[in-house]
Amino acid sequence: MADSSTPVLLRIGLGIRQIATVDEVNQALRLNVWLRLYWNNPFLSWNSTEYNNITSIHLDNGLVWTPDISMYNKASLEEDIDILYTRLSTTVIIHSDGNCTWLAPATLLSQCRINVRRFPFDEQVCLLTFGSWTYSALSLDVTPDGVDVKDFVPNGEWDIVEYPAERKVQNYTNDIPYADVTLTLRIKRQPLYYTLNLILPCTVIAILAFMAFVLPSDHGERVSLVITVLLAMSVYMLIVSSTLPQTSDAIPVIGTYFLCIIVEIALCLTAVCFVAKIRHHETDMPKWFDNLVNHHLARLLLMSNDIKDYDEVPKLIKVNGLSKTPDIALNDMKEETATDLRNHKAVLKLHNELTVLTNDVSKRQKLEAKQRKWQNAARVLDRFFLLFFSLAFVIITAAVFA
Repeated sequence: MADSSTPVLLRIGLGIRQIATVDEVNQALRLNVWLRLYWNNPFLSWNSTEYNNITSIHLDNGLVWTPDISMYNKASLEEDIDILYTRLSTTVIIHSDGNCTWLAPATLLSQCRINVRRFPFDEQVCLLTFGSWTYSALSLDVTPDGVDVKDFVPNGEWDIVEYPAERKVQNYTNDIPYADVTLTLRIKRQPLYYTLNLILPCTVIAILAFMAFVLPSDHGERVSLVITVLLAMSVYMLIVSSTLPQTSDAIPVIGTYFLCIIVEIALCLTAVCFVAKIRHHETDMPKWFDNLVNHHLARLLLMSNDIKDYDEVPKLIKVNGLSKTPDIALNDMKEETATDLRNHKAVLKLHNELTVLTNDVSKRQKLEAKQRKWQNAARVLDRFFLLFFSLAFVIITAAVFA
Protein backbone atom coordinates (compact mmCIF):
# COMPACT_ATOMS: atom_id res chain seq x y z
CA MET A 1 0.00 0.00 0.00
CA ALA A 2 1.30 3.46 -0.88
CA ASP A 3 2.73 5.58 1.90
CA SER A 4 1.61 9.20 1.54
CA SER A 5 4.52 10.40 3.67
CA THR A 6 7.05 9.10 1.14
CA PRO A 7 7.84 11.64 -1.61
CA VAL A 8 7.40 10.68 -5.23
CA LEU A 9 10.80 10.15 -6.81
CA LEU A 10 10.98 11.72 -10.27
CA ARG A 11 13.90 10.89 -12.55
CA ILE A 12 14.65 13.55 -15.18
CA GLY A 13 16.61 12.70 -18.29
CA LEU A 14 17.53 14.80 -21.32
CA GLY A 15 18.60 14.05 -24.84
CA ILE A 16 20.16 17.14 -26.41
CA ARG A 17 19.18 17.28 -30.06
CA GLN A 18 20.31 20.67 -31.28
CA ILE A 19 21.66 24.05 -30.23
CA ALA A 20 19.19 26.23 -32.09
CA THR A 21 20.55 29.67 -31.22
CA VAL A 22 22.84 31.38 -28.77
CA ASP A 23 21.50 34.92 -28.49
CA GLU A 24 24.44 37.05 -27.32
CA VAL A 25 22.45 40.27 -27.39
CA ASN A 26 19.58 38.97 -25.21
CA GLN A 27 21.85 36.50 -23.38
CA ALA A 28 19.70 33.44 -23.94
CA LEU A 29 20.18 29.86 -25.16
CA ARG A 30 17.61 27.97 -27.23
CA LEU A 31 17.86 24.18 -27.21
CA ASN A 32 15.88 21.42 -28.89
CA VAL A 33 15.78 18.47 -26.48
CA TRP A 34 14.02 15.20 -25.78
CA LEU A 35 12.64 15.38 -22.25
CA ARG A 36 12.34 12.09 -20.36
CA LEU A 37 10.42 11.85 -17.07
CA TYR A 38 10.11 8.65 -15.03
CA TRP A 39 8.15 8.09 -11.79
CA ASN A 40 6.03 5.48 -10.06
CA ASN A 41 2.35 5.85 -9.26
CA PRO A 42 1.21 2.83 -7.20
CA PHE A 43 -2.42 3.82 -7.68
CA LEU A 44 -2.11 3.13 -11.40
CA SER A 45 -0.80 -0.45 -11.09
CA TRP A 46 -2.76 -3.55 -12.09
CA ASN A 47 -2.40 -7.27 -12.47
CA SER A 48 -1.72 -7.81 -16.14
CA THR A 49 -2.93 -11.43 -16.02
CA GLU A 50 -6.40 -10.18 -15.19
CA TYR A 51 -6.48 -7.89 -18.23
CA ASN A 52 -5.38 -10.09 -21.10
CA ASN A 53 -1.68 -9.62 -20.23
CA ILE A 54 -1.78 -5.91 -21.02
CA THR A 55 1.42 -4.59 -19.46
CA SER A 56 1.28 -0.93 -20.58
CA ILE A 57 -1.16 1.62 -21.87
CA HIS A 58 -0.93 5.15 -23.31
CA LEU A 59 -3.10 7.83 -21.75
CA ASP A 60 -3.56 11.49 -22.40
CA ASN A 61 -1.48 13.43 -19.91
CA GLY A 62 -4.56 15.31 -18.80
CA LEU A 63 -6.25 12.17 -17.52
CA VAL A 64 -3.60 11.20 -14.95
CA TRP A 65 -1.41 12.96 -12.45
CA THR A 66 1.78 14.33 -13.98
CA PRO A 67 4.62 16.20 -12.25
CA ASP A 68 4.50 19.96 -12.76
CA ILE A 69 8.10 20.23 -13.93
CA SER A 70 9.26 23.67 -14.97
CA MET A 71 12.53 25.22 -16.04
CA TYR A 72 13.33 27.78 -13.36
CA ASN A 73 15.67 29.95 -15.43
CA LYS A 74 13.40 30.23 -18.43
CA ALA A 75 13.94 33.20 -20.74
CA SER A 76 10.68 33.52 -22.64
CA LEU A 77 8.86 36.18 -24.55
CA GLU A 78 5.68 37.77 -23.24
CA GLU A 79 3.53 35.66 -25.54
CA ASP A 80 5.25 32.48 -24.36
CA ILE A 81 5.18 32.57 -20.57
CA ASP A 82 3.55 29.19 -19.98
CA ILE A 83 5.10 26.56 -17.75
CA LEU A 84 7.05 23.75 -19.37
CA TYR A 85 4.76 20.82 -18.55
CA THR A 86 1.72 22.57 -20.06
CA ARG A 87 3.42 22.48 -23.48
CA LEU A 88 4.17 18.74 -23.44
CA SER A 89 1.37 17.29 -25.57
CA THR A 90 2.49 13.67 -25.80
CA THR A 91 0.78 10.80 -23.96
CA VAL A 92 2.01 9.14 -20.78
CA ILE A 93 3.06 5.49 -20.90
CA ILE A 94 1.76 3.65 -17.80
CA HIS A 95 3.05 0.18 -16.97
CA SER A 96 1.27 -2.45 -14.95
CA ASP A 97 3.68 -2.03 -12.03
CA GLY A 98 2.75 1.64 -11.74
CA ASN A 99 5.86 3.00 -13.45
CA CYS A 100 5.07 6.01 -15.60
CA THR A 101 7.12 7.27 -18.55
CA TRP A 102 6.60 10.64 -20.16
CA LEU A 103 8.67 11.25 -23.28
CA ALA A 104 8.29 14.53 -25.13
CA PRO A 105 10.25 16.79 -27.47
CA ALA A 106 10.67 20.31 -26.16
CA THR A 107 12.23 23.59 -27.16
CA LEU A 108 13.91 25.22 -24.18
CA LEU A 109 14.83 28.90 -24.04
CA SER A 110 16.96 29.45 -20.96
CA GLN A 111 18.78 32.41 -19.52
CA CYS A 112 22.52 32.22 -20.13
CA ARG A 113 24.95 34.89 -19.09
CA ILE A 114 27.23 35.35 -22.09
CA ASN A 115 30.82 36.31 -21.30
CA VAL A 116 32.20 37.94 -24.44
CA ARG A 117 35.68 38.69 -23.12
CA ARG A 118 37.32 36.10 -25.41
CA PHE A 119 34.89 36.41 -28.33
CA PRO A 120 35.16 34.77 -30.87
CA PHE A 121 37.41 32.23 -29.08
CA ASP A 122 35.09 31.91 -26.11
CA GLU A 123 33.47 29.15 -24.11
CA GLN A 124 30.11 29.64 -22.45
CA VAL A 125 28.58 27.89 -19.47
CA CYS A 126 24.78 27.76 -19.43
CA LEU A 127 22.69 26.31 -16.62
CA LEU A 128 19.31 24.64 -17.16
CA THR A 129 17.46 24.08 -13.89
CA PHE A 130 14.42 21.77 -13.73
CA GLY A 131 12.17 21.25 -10.75
CA SER A 132 8.61 21.17 -9.50
CA TRP A 133 6.81 24.48 -9.52
CA THR A 134 4.59 23.76 -6.49
CA TYR A 135 5.77 20.56 -4.78
CA SER A 136 8.60 20.65 -2.30
CA ALA A 137 11.20 17.92 -1.94
CA LEU A 138 9.03 16.47 0.86
CA SER A 139 6.33 15.63 -1.70
CA LEU A 140 8.19 15.39 -5.02
CA ASP A 141 11.88 14.64 -5.12
CA VAL A 142 13.87 14.83 -8.35
CA THR A 143 17.12 13.24 -9.45
CA PRO A 144 19.04 13.24 -12.76
CA ASP A 145 18.64 10.22 -15.01
CA GLY A 146 21.41 11.00 -17.45
CA VAL A 147 22.04 13.39 -20.32
CA ASP A 148 23.10 12.17 -23.75
CA VAL A 149 24.05 13.68 -27.09
CA LYS A 150 23.75 10.50 -29.18
CA ASP A 151 21.33 12.16 -31.57
CA PHE A 152 22.89 15.61 -31.45
CA VAL A 153 22.74 17.53 -34.72
CA PRO A 154 26.08 19.36 -35.17
CA ASN A 155 25.91 23.11 -35.00
CA GLY A 156 27.95 25.22 -37.41
CA GLU A 157 29.03 27.62 -34.70
CA TRP A 158 28.96 25.78 -31.35
CA ASP A 159 30.36 22.51 -30.03
CA ILE A 160 29.29 20.84 -26.79
CA VAL A 161 32.26 20.32 -24.48
CA GLU A 162 30.58 18.76 -21.43
CA TYR A 163 27.10 18.40 -19.94
CA PRO A 164 27.06 17.16 -16.32
CA ALA A 165 23.77 17.11 -14.40
CA GLU A 166 23.38 17.11 -10.62
CA ARG A 167 20.69 17.30 -7.98
CA LYS A 168 20.49 20.41 -5.82
CA VAL A 169 18.33 21.35 -2.88
CA GLN A 170 17.43 24.93 -2.00
CA ASN A 171 15.20 26.52 0.62
CA TYR A 172 12.90 29.15 -0.85
CA THR A 173 10.18 29.87 1.76
CA ASN A 174 9.73 28.86 5.41
CA ASP A 175 12.86 26.72 5.20
CA ILE A 176 11.06 24.18 3.04
CA PRO A 177 13.50 22.34 0.75
CA TYR A 178 12.89 22.25 -2.98
CA ALA A 179 14.87 19.83 -5.11
CA ASP A 180 15.93 20.52 -8.68
CA VAL A 181 18.11 19.00 -11.38
CA THR A 182 20.68 21.41 -12.81
CA LEU A 183 22.28 20.72 -16.17
CA THR A 184 25.60 22.53 -16.67
CA LEU A 185 26.09 22.87 -20.41
CA ARG A 186 29.55 23.99 -21.49
CA ILE A 187 29.75 25.00 -25.15
CA LYS A 188 32.65 26.26 -27.23
CA ARG A 189 32.41 28.58 -30.21
CA GLN A 190 33.97 27.64 -33.54
CA PRO A 191 35.93 30.77 -34.55
CA LEU A 192 36.49 29.92 -38.23
CA TYR A 193 33.62 32.09 -39.50
CA TYR A 194 34.77 35.17 -37.61
CA THR A 195 38.42 34.53 -38.50
CA LEU A 196 37.71 34.40 -42.22
CA ASN A 197 35.12 37.17 -42.36
CA LEU A 198 36.38 39.67 -39.77
CA ILE A 199 39.89 39.08 -38.47
CA LEU A 200 41.71 38.24 -41.72
CA PRO A 201 40.09 41.06 -43.77
CA CYS A 202 40.88 43.45 -40.94
CA THR A 203 44.50 42.30 -40.92
CA VAL A 204 44.90 42.69 -44.68
CA ILE A 205 43.27 46.13 -44.69
CA ALA A 206 45.48 47.30 -41.83
CA ILE A 207 48.61 46.18 -43.69
CA LEU A 208 47.53 48.27 -46.68
CA ALA A 209 47.74 51.38 -44.50
CA PHE A 210 51.44 50.74 -43.90
CA MET A 211 52.02 50.64 -47.66
CA ALA A 212 51.57 54.42 -47.63
CA PHE A 213 55.19 54.67 -46.46
CA VAL A 214 56.32 52.74 -49.54
CA LEU A 215 54.86 55.34 -51.90
CA PRO A 216 56.96 58.43 -52.69
CA SER A 217 56.68 61.02 -49.95
CA ASP A 218 55.32 63.61 -52.42
CA HIS A 219 52.60 61.25 -53.67
CA GLY A 220 49.22 62.86 -53.14
CA GLU A 221 47.33 59.60 -52.54
CA ARG A 222 49.22 58.60 -49.41
CA VAL A 223 46.86 60.40 -47.07
CA SER A 224 43.79 59.21 -49.00
CA LEU A 225 44.94 55.60 -48.69
CA VAL A 226 45.28 55.73 -44.92
CA ILE A 227 41.95 57.57 -44.48
CA THR A 228 40.19 54.93 -46.60
CA VAL A 229 41.67 52.14 -44.48
CA LEU A 230 40.62 53.96 -41.31
CA LEU A 231 37.02 54.21 -42.55
CA ALA A 232 36.99 50.51 -43.49
CA MET A 233 38.15 49.57 -39.99
CA SER A 234 35.39 51.69 -38.48
CA VAL A 235 32.81 49.77 -40.53
CA TYR A 236 34.18 46.44 -39.28
CA MET A 237 34.04 47.75 -35.73
CA LEU A 238 30.33 48.53 -36.16
CA ILE A 239 29.68 45.03 -37.53
CA VAL A 240 31.30 43.42 -34.49
CA SER A 241 29.54 45.65 -31.97
CA SER A 242 26.12 44.85 -33.51
CA THR A 243 26.55 41.13 -32.75
CA LEU A 244 27.54 41.51 -29.10
CA PRO A 245 25.46 42.24 -26.01
CA GLN A 246 25.32 45.85 -24.90
CA THR A 247 27.29 45.36 -21.71
CA SER A 248 30.22 47.05 -20.04
CA ASP A 249 31.26 43.99 -18.05
CA ALA A 250 33.94 42.96 -20.52
CA ILE A 251 35.50 44.07 -23.80
CA PRO A 252 35.75 41.23 -26.36
CA VAL A 253 39.12 40.24 -27.74
CA ILE A 254 38.15 41.09 -31.29
CA GLY A 255 36.84 44.49 -30.18
CA THR A 256 40.12 45.19 -28.37
CA TYR A 257 42.02 44.15 -31.49
CA PHE A 258 40.01 46.39 -33.79
CA LEU A 259 40.30 49.31 -31.39
CA CYS A 260 44.10 48.93 -31.17
CA ILE A 261 44.39 48.72 -34.95
CA ILE A 262 42.21 51.81 -35.42
CA VAL A 263 44.42 53.76 -33.00
CA GLU A 264 47.53 52.54 -34.81
CA ILE A 265 46.15 53.54 -38.21
CA ALA A 266 45.24 56.96 -36.81
CA LEU A 267 48.85 57.35 -35.64
CA CYS A 268 49.97 56.13 -39.06
CA LEU A 269 47.90 58.89 -40.66
CA THR A 270 49.57 61.44 -38.39
CA ALA A 271 53.00 60.12 -39.39
CA VAL A 272 52.13 60.29 -43.11
CA CYS A 273 51.02 63.92 -42.76
CA PHE A 274 54.18 64.76 -40.79
CA VAL A 275 56.47 63.25 -43.46
CA ALA A 276 54.57 65.01 -46.27
CA LYS A 277 54.92 68.29 -44.41
CA ILE A 278 58.68 68.17 -43.75
CA ARG A 279 59.45 67.08 -47.30
CA HIS A 280 58.57 70.52 -48.68
CA HIS A 281 60.45 72.53 -46.07
CA GLU A 282 62.81 75.15 -47.53
CA THR A 283 64.23 76.46 -44.27
CA ASP A 284 67.49 75.48 -42.61
CA MET A 285 67.28 72.08 -40.95
CA PRO A 286 68.04 72.17 -37.21
CA LYS A 287 71.41 70.63 -36.50
CA TRP A 288 70.03 68.18 -33.95
CA PHE A 289 67.37 66.98 -36.35
CA ASP A 290 69.92 66.57 -39.14
CA ASN A 291 72.20 64.49 -36.91
CA LEU A 292 69.34 62.44 -35.51
CA VAL A 293 67.62 61.59 -38.80
CA ASN A 294 70.11 61.96 -41.66
CA HIS A 295 73.01 60.44 -39.76
CA HIS A 296 72.17 58.28 -36.75
CA LEU A 297 68.73 57.00 -37.85
CA ALA A 298 69.88 56.58 -41.48
CA ARG A 299 72.89 54.55 -40.28
CA LEU A 300 70.65 52.43 -38.07
CA LEU A 301 68.33 51.72 -41.01
CA LEU A 302 71.31 50.96 -43.32
CA MET A 303 70.59 54.05 -45.43
CA SER A 304 73.77 56.01 -44.68
CA ASN A 305 75.25 55.28 -48.13
CA ASP A 306 72.19 56.80 -49.76
CA ILE A 307 72.40 60.09 -47.88
CA LYS A 308 74.65 62.86 -49.26
CA ASP A 309 75.58 66.24 -47.91
CA TYR A 310 74.26 68.45 -50.64
CA ASP A 311 75.96 71.52 -49.17
CA GLU A 312 79.23 70.12 -50.52
CA VAL A 313 77.97 69.28 -53.99
CA PRO A 314 77.79 72.58 -55.89
CA LYS A 315 76.21 72.75 -59.29
CA LEU A 316 78.43 73.26 -62.33
CA ILE A 317 77.89 75.59 -65.24
CA LYS A 318 79.46 75.29 -68.67
CA VAL A 319 81.83 77.88 -70.10
CA ASN A 320 83.26 77.20 -73.57
CA GLY A 321 82.06 73.62 -73.33
CA LEU A 322 83.79 72.98 -69.94
CA SER A 323 81.90 72.40 -66.65
CA LYS A 324 83.04 74.77 -63.93
CA THR A 325 81.79 76.10 -60.63
CA PRO A 326 80.12 79.51 -60.70
CA ASP A 327 83.07 81.30 -59.00
CA ILE A 328 85.71 79.83 -61.35
CA ALA A 329 83.45 80.40 -64.36
CA LEU A 330 83.03 84.05 -63.34
CA ASN A 331 86.80 84.65 -63.02
CA ASP A 332 87.52 82.90 -66.32
CA MET A 333 84.84 84.84 -68.09
CA LYS A 334 86.13 88.11 -66.59
CA GLU A 335 89.66 87.37 -67.82
CA GLU A 336 88.48 86.38 -71.29
CA THR A 337 86.22 89.38 -71.43
CA ALA A 338 89.06 91.75 -70.34
CA THR A 339 91.30 90.30 -73.03
CA ASP A 340 88.77 90.37 -75.84
CA LEU A 341 86.98 93.57 -74.92
CA ARG A 342 88.72 96.86 -74.34
CA ASN A 343 85.63 98.80 -73.67
CA HIS A 344 85.44 99.43 -69.92
CA LYS A 345 81.70 99.97 -69.89
CA ALA A 346 81.03 96.74 -71.71
CA VAL A 347 83.26 94.87 -69.27
CA LEU A 348 81.53 96.47 -66.28
CA LYS A 349 78.09 95.65 -67.64
CA LEU A 350 79.05 92.06 -68.34
CA HIS A 351 80.61 91.80 -64.88
CA ASN A 352 77.38 92.95 -63.24
CA GLU A 353 75.34 90.50 -65.26
CA LEU A 354 77.67 87.63 -64.37
CA THR A 355 77.53 88.62 -60.70
CA VAL A 356 73.73 88.50 -60.75
CA LEU A 357 73.85 85.13 -62.52
CA THR A 358 76.35 83.78 -60.02
CA ASN A 359 74.27 84.94 -57.05
CA ASP A 360 71.14 83.34 -58.51
CA VAL A 361 72.92 80.06 -59.09
CA SER A 362 74.40 80.15 -55.59
CA LYS A 363 71.00 80.84 -53.99
CA ARG A 364 69.42 78.10 -56.02
CA GLN A 365 72.14 75.68 -54.99
CA LYS A 366 71.69 76.52 -51.31
CA LEU A 367 67.91 76.22 -51.57
CA GLU A 368 68.19 72.88 -53.36
CA ALA A 369 70.67 71.68 -50.75
CA LYS A 370 68.19 72.52 -47.99
CA GLN A 371 65.38 70.82 -49.88
CA ARG A 372 67.51 67.72 -50.47
CA LYS A 373 68.22 67.47 -46.76
CA TRP A 374 64.52 67.55 -45.95
CA GLN A 375 63.81 65.05 -48.74
CA ASN A 376 66.49 62.74 -47.35
CA ALA A 377 64.94 63.08 -43.90
CA ALA A 378 61.52 62.23 -45.36
CA ARG A 379 62.90 59.07 -46.97
CA VAL A 380 64.58 58.00 -43.74
CA LEU A 381 61.41 58.63 -41.72
CA ASP A 382 59.32 56.72 -44.27
CA ARG A 383 61.43 53.62 -43.78
CA PHE A 384 61.49 54.09 -40.01
CA PHE A 385 57.70 54.45 -39.74
CA LEU A 386 57.16 51.46 -42.06
CA LEU A 387 59.27 49.24 -39.81
CA PHE A 388 57.90 50.74 -36.59
CA PHE A 389 54.20 50.37 -37.43
CA SER A 390 54.71 46.91 -38.95
CA LEU A 391 56.45 45.73 -35.77
CA ALA A 392 53.77 47.35 -33.61
CA PHE A 393 51.07 45.57 -35.65
CA VAL A 394 52.74 42.19 -35.14
CA ILE A 395 53.11 42.81 -31.39
CA ILE A 396 49.47 43.91 -31.02
CA THR A 397 48.21 40.87 -32.92
CA ALA A 398 50.32 38.48 -30.88
CA ALA A 399 49.45 40.13 -27.57
CA VAL A 400 45.70 40.18 -28.19
CA PHE A 401 45.28 36.65 -29.56
CA ALA A 402 48.04 34.83 -27.66
